[in-house]
Amino acid sequence: MRLEAGGGLELVASSDGAWHVVWGERDWLGPVRARVAHAGVVASELLPGTRAQGSDDLGEFERLELALKNTPLAVGLSVRAYRERPLLVFRLEALESLSGLATGSMDDPAVAFPWFVPAARAPGGVLDGARSFGHQYTQFAWPTSAGDSFSDFRLAPIAKNLAIVMPLWLVTPDLRALLLAPLDAFHEQVMTVPRGQEDAARGVRCGWHGDLERVPSGFASELALWGAPGPRRALETHGRALLARHQTVRQSRYADAALGKLSYWTDNGGAYWYRSEPGLSVTETLEQTLAGLRAQQVPVEAVELDSWFYPHQVLRELNPGATDVPPTGMMCWEARPDMLPDGVRALRKRLGDPPLILHSRHFSSHSPYFESEPAWVDGDQAHPQSPALLERLVAQAASWGAIQFEQDWLSESFLGVRGLRAEPGRARAWQEGLDRAAEAHGLSLLWCMATPADFFQTVTLRRVHTIRTSGDYRYIIGNQALWAWFLYGNALARALGLWPYKDVFLSRRDGSGLDGDPLAEIEALLSALSAGPVGIGDKLGRTDPALVR
Repeated sequence: MRLEAGGGLELVASSDGAWHVVWGERDWLGPVRARVAHAGVVASELLPGTRAQGSDDLGEFERLELALKNTPLAVGLSVRAYRERPLLVFRLEALESLSGLATGSMDDPAVAFPWFVPAARAPGGVLDGARSFGHQYTQFAWPTSAGDSFSDFRLAPIAKNLAIVMPLWLVTPDLRALLLAPLDAFHEQVMTVPRGQEDAARGVRCGWHGDLERVPSGFASELALWGAPGPRRALETHGRALLARHQTVRQSRYADAALGKLSYWTDNGGAYWYRSEPGLSVTETLEQTLAGLRAQQVPVEAVELDSWFYPHQVLRELNPGATDVPPTGMMCWEARPDMLPDGVRALRKRLGDPPLILHSRHFSSHSPYFESEPAWVDGDQAHPQSPALLERLVAQAASWGAIQFEQDWLSESFLGVRGLRAEPGRARAWQEGLDRAAEAHGLSLLWCMATPADFFQTVTLRRVHTIRTSGDYRYIIGNQALWAWFLYGNALARALGLWPYKDVFLSRRDGSGLDGDPLAEIEALLSALSAGPVGIGDKLGRTDPALVR
């Protein structure tokens, strides 16, 4: 039995109950099954059911219903093969309300379809030299690669040590590529990969993540498998399909001064992140720095105020000796008296009333906000259950003169609060609520520390104008590794119609440390050619006007 899509892409059944992806070569991914585990019972054998014809926004298709022998959970499985394009869509659906799904680990899904084992691929099943590639479930969607068994990915420990890579490619030496990527339920779907060669038999499990505790009847997720003549082509095709399906509206790169004009930044990597000039206050430091830039005819428009301006559970002091990023949550979104004793409005006035970009982060569970606001609490972190609190913060930002709300630590917000992951739709509701608030108050949004799920979810959002696509400037791993991260992240961002942001940089080439960066010219080039925001963070008197212009 076989299911045929366009371009020669097929799903073919074998006598052992497994299926195989055929695309020229006979077994690209190894045996394909489902895997449903619950109450000690594991089912994986697929049985073919009825066929039907139909069409949707992706085109005309043939659908094959599948049954799972001796399944412990009432789930529906199907595959659609599209006639005019090399596309298979795998669908998982809850046929009744399901509970007790959590496995204790997000990267151990109880319900997985497809589940494939590349290490068990038939001999000659794919061209020799094929490589897998994807974006790990980390902040800024860390790019990572492996061999054709998907079992030797370089997994970074920066996102709860999760073995999740999404989206996921297999690319042959002739550049033909298969891409697995979600069509919906972006925060509920995961693709878990083996943690090493010794774990290769575990295979790749695509399904509902293991922290999902319950789902309502009718909840469904769909995963696309695209064939294309190159990996970038596959990604762009998937991005266009998502943008068209959700009728996503993206803004011009000149929509506001935060995106289309030069900006000055005080975030990690900038000269005045938790720092001031000797003998000067924060306000005096920034006032003199902005006045100096104007005197040099450096056309800075917007100014970013980072996490230093409001209190966290554990405060980081001004001009600290340490260089670590404080991980604790926000207590309240008000100016710290020791940083800005007269508040944000007064600072803006002294800076000449520039439009502001204002930073925000995840919440501490000790925040006084949650004395009246309902929240999901998880240890030292919490997340509001309704959009009301974020609406208040966005309104406050607008009243202070902000044009952009920078939502940072997105990965920590989602991965740090179990309640946000316990039921489907909670993460989407949070982000869409913030999006509505930004639209209501005329602000744009900057997504920062986004996971791949956050990248994809932007297709339902209107106000996310830009997204950071790599780690903090010069932080921990140095410029060059960050450039690679940035360039791979840009491909994912652009496929979704987003303007990528490289992060702040220092423009002076004849200095080091906070006085400049010998690699400033390349930093400026990459920042400008990204077509996203360009932000400098130089010390007072240490800007290179010619390079910036």
